[in-house]
Amino acid sequence: HYRKTEELISILIRKSLDDTIIQGRIKFRLGQPNNARKIFRNLLKAHPVNNDLKAEYAELLIEYGFNKEAEKLLSGI
Repeated sequence: HYRKTEELISILIRKSLDDTIIQGRIKFRLGQPNNARKIFRNLLKAHPVNNDLKAEYAELLIEYGFNKEAEKLLSGI
């Protein structure tokens, strides 16, 4: 399911914030945490004051064992 969704999202020419968040979530679930983290870091560069984005990313970081990175991210909220 996740692979097919990833393929469909990558077809989109212009991705919205939500589309890109979904792509990052899928990368985590496909066992590609480095790719997922890169997607979220790029999103945070583009949307540095979006606390909802930070919270969502922190939740994923914790879920996948990146607790220190999540803690650092949440300290900025």
